Amino acid sequence: MVDKLVVEAEDVSKRESDLLERYVVIIEWNDGNGSEGKSVQPPTKWYRMLHKFGIRVRTEAEAENVVESRLDAKQSTVIVQEGAVITFSYSLARLIAARLMRGIEVEHYEFGEVDGKRKVIAVTKETVRPALVLFGKLDIEKNFEPSIADVRALEHVERVHGKRGRKAPPSNWAVTCYECMATHNVEEGTPTSCPICNGVQIDYHPGNVMTLKDDPEVPVLYFWLRSRFATGHFQFPTIDDENGLPASADYKIAADWQQDTAMTFLDAPLLDQMAALKLSRETQLAFLDAAYTTRSVWSDKRRMNARLEAVTQFLMVNTDPSALTEISMTEMPQPDLFDLAGMVGKEQAAALMVAYLARRVSGADEDAAVVDVPAVRTPGKAISVRKLIA
Repeated sequence: MVDKLVVEAEDVSKRESDLLERYVVIIEWNDGNGSEGKSVQPPTKWYRMLHKFGIRVRTEAEAENVVESRLDAKQSTVIVQEGAVITFSYSLARLIAARLMRGIEVEHYEFGEVDGKRKVIAVTKETVRPALVLFGKLDIEKNFEPSIADVRALEHVERVHGKRGRKAPPSNWAVTCYECMATHNVEEGTPTSCPICNGVQIDYHPGNVMTLKDDPEVPVLYFWLRSRFATGHFQFPTIDDENGLPASADYKIAADWQQDTAMTFLDAPLLDQMAALKLSRETQLAFLDAAYTTRSVWSDKRRMNARLEAVTQFLMVNTDPSALTEISMTEMPQPDLFDLAGMVGKEQAAALMVAYLARRVSGADEDAAVVDVPAVRTPGKAISVRKLIA
């Protein structure tokens, strides 16, 4: 005889609260493009459907912090401001998104007087759909603690916007954004964010973005150092072989933290790996930018999570057991291909490592070294690495 399995509600909620991965369906009901500017509102039938899954919109009596209170060992799914449904269940999230895409059929009743009584005289049906439905995954960071970069950005914003009185007059600045991976020319008082993505992980210095010409005679790493630190501070320069200036070998890195990070690239495994894959010079420079950004700006936890995801992906696609001795789950003292995961994605970073190890093992046998590598998105543009690996 098998004993009946009894699962207490608090056990389920505790289990769910330990899961940091949640799925979200984002809904835009009011499209503003309806006839005569008519707003599209969620019908009552939509809420009745959600109630069948135990999902309810919060009431006025509930705490203000509804997301945390419901998703922290109380309720596995919550509606946020009627525009987002956040749940632990992947299948439930997709079901809700599919139901919204199909549309919700509602009935409209027209009443009239028949034989002296008020009765339904006509029924019309309408299919209501949101203007936009998005499905995705949320990585919830519990016990959030600001990183050094967070505090640095916050203090800078407070210094600039916390002052009373007249603001600084507009000046020309080169604003380096570590999120959109570019340096922008900006004319304003004191920059506090990127003019393109509004990110606040920035550096800024007087003047304009450097325009430099490449010198193929200079090894990739040394040209990268010369061009990125041409002003003494890291920036993503514009490379223009016709109108650019030569990148001087006489450069100096002003900030100690940038100096420390840049020096880890000397003789780094990443250099040999990119050379073995025969990536283009442009791609190698972009990959150095990506690795430098994650090493210098990202928190240790964020970098490690990105690396672990890439290594896990590598283990799923790798077919050579001997390759397992060639990789490291933990971050190495110097950058390697897995350092790119945060910028190009776990799939691409893993595919690059598979291709590199296959080429290294094959040696002179070029045919055996050709590996189908998916297109890799480098910062600022999409580059097909499949064609770049000879």
